[in-house]
Amino acid sequence: MVYKAEDRGAGGTIVSGVSSSSFKDILDFLNHDVVDAGFAIEKGETEDHDAEAEWQGNGFRGRWSIRESATCSGETVIQVLSTTE
Repeated sequence: MVYKAEDRGAGGTIVSGVSSSSFKDILDFLNHDVVDAGFAIEKGETEDHDAEAEWQGNGFRGRWSIRESATCSGETVIQVLSTTE
């Protein structure tokens, strides 16, 4: 569920949401399915309960971050910044 979207003009758009999918499943999706769809991870880091990466592809670039929810066990908070290249 998306709960916030913020237009930062030339800086891009930030979308924040929460998912009932596990942190591990979302991390796997971002590192494999999204990469297979043509988005390359440029750099990032993964820890036990959060991860982030810069990415580019298909005419866009940005950053994503995910973390286990501190308030709802089993949910994952997702934030994506995207802008055109």
